[in-house]
Amino acid sequence: MICAFWNSRGISAPGRKKFIDDNLVPLNVDYIGFQETKKENFSNSFLKSLLGNRNFGWNYLPAVGTAGGILVGINCDKFDIVAWDIRVFSVSTVVRNKVSGANIRITTVYGPSYDDKKQAFISELHGLFLNWDGPAMIGGDFNLIRSPEDKSSGNIDFR
Repeated sequence: MICAFWNSRGISAPGRKKFIDDNLVPLNVDYIGFQETKKENFSNSFLKSLLGNRNFGWNYLPAVGTAGGILVGINCDKFDIVAWDIRVFSVSTVVRNKVSGANIRITTVYGPSYDDKKQAFISELHGLFLNWDGPAMIGGDFNLIRSPEDKSSGNIDFR
């Protein structure tokens, strides 16, 4: 399974479609998770055009105004979509491999940038996997750092 997670910083912004065509389409991904889409909804024609008109199932967490948003796509030629789980900071899907029959849970997250929502985000992550005992993958933009070395600038709020 080939998965990609990308913080698009506005999936419809200039240059994004070219980046997807030049970098993501050639990967022949089976799962794609876009964060920070900055879109409240998606047309079927937009979704169909995203990965070269491949047979993908899509679901999303709408942006609030121009902030946030997650878009997830799964290759329906290789996987059956068993379930979707859309929460405040994440979109998860349970998929079944059509060849092996194995189920896997894949989650795309877009964590809050403000401290007052970080604990709710961590609690949501915990709840996603509390009753799941199968294989799982999680990726996205967590908006968290473990240490100052994880930050690209020296601007760190240690709270």
